[in-house]
Amino acid sequence: MRFDTIEQATMNRRAMGAVAIAAALMSAARDVPAQSAAQGDLLDRAVAAWANVKTARATFVQTITIAVTGREMTTGGEYQQERPGKLAVTFARPAEDRIVADGKFVWLYLPSSAPDQVIKTPQGPSGSGTVDLTAQFLSEPRS
Repeated sequence: MRFDTIEQATMNRRAMGAVAIAAALMSAARDVPAQSAAQGDLLDRAVAAWANVKTARATFVQTITIAVTGREMTTGGEYQQERPGKLAVTFARPAEDRIVADGKFVWLYLPSSAPDQVIKTPQGPSGSGTVDLTAQFLSEPRS
């Protein structure tokens, strides 16, 4: 599958892990009683537990719809994170695609859309930003 631009492919790949985690969190929230106090307690407990997590590992499956063509593409893989700043996303389909953050740089190797090219971008506010895909859900979820 080829994307219209390398930037589009990169955005889609980067979003995959975050969307998979968001889906899992939303699924868990459906199982909570509809009482707001109980939901607040659960959220507070999740935030407190997440504060102590230094590493995370999960598998994901995601379906992306290409807006230009309406075509769907299903992909999956494994996500590993070491806080702060380290991340590895390994895609099962396409098997060679990788995203790696080493704490200083984010490395994108996406031969399915950009053969023979590795993109290196600085991590941080002036670069790629955060690589903590779950922080937006469990660090300050009310904001």
